[in-house]
Amino acid sequence: MIVMLTDGVAMANQIISLICAVVGLICTLIPIVIVAIRFVAKAIKDKNWKQLRSIADTAMKEVEDYSKKHPAITSEDKLKMALDIRQKTLVSRNIAFSDKDKENVEAYINQTIKLFNSRK
Repeated sequence: MIVMLTDGVAMANQIISLICAVVGLICTLIPIVIVAIRFVAKAIKDKNWKQLRSIADTAMKEVEDYSKKHPAITSEDKLKMALDIRQKTLVSRNIAFSDKDKENVEAYINQTIKLFNSRK
């Protein structure tokens, strides 16, 4: 009887030790998983921004090439054309973009145009 009781207590201790080890492992892994998720989300966001910026650069180059052939085009028309090209490119490539992305790209295009104009 005592041997059976001792075996039961030993098994209970082993089960409790196993549960504690699993809980400890989970507590250790949670912060690592959170950091990994944040890293992946940032990488995706950075990749999307680089892609959006590349599309904006291409649109601005196309507009500049067009404006060389049509010198009467205004800065406002250039901006509108660049934004239209950007929009059509995003749609044609089936790239998801948010309103925030649209605002960021528009600000980037405006900033680039100001920088370009300041060098003239």
